Amino acid sequence: MAAGLQNKRLGVAAIADPDTITGLCLGGIGERRADGSTNVLAVTLETAQATVEAAMERMLADESLGIIVLSQAVAGRVRHLLTRHTATLPTVLTLPDKGSSYEPLQDPIMARVSQLLGGSLD
Repeated sequence: MAAGLQNKRLGVAAIADPDTITGLCLGGIGERRADGSTNVLAVTLETAQATVEAAMERMLADESLGIIVLSQAVAGRVRHLLTRHTATLPTVLTLPDKGSSYEPLQDPIMARVSQLLGGSLD
């Protein structure tokens, strides 16, 4: 484990469709902080791109987070932010959308694993 993280409790955040966010909150990840900010964002077709990007940037900069869960649709909307993110923490995990199948070519974790192993996802 990295130095300084042995006793540090890291949280989970999520940006996804409303059904996925509901399930994750029922599982216990939802949090509202004293300043009114939350660690989740439910994204619909009407959610502004700027809102999604601002939430993602805030979560990537949050040192209290260990994992950020994204749906593949959201990951596609913030791909430029994901490609710039090279830090280990928070780790970004991509979940398949409920209406489509899993696309490993769009998953940044799978892309990094493939690159480390010298392979290709094609």
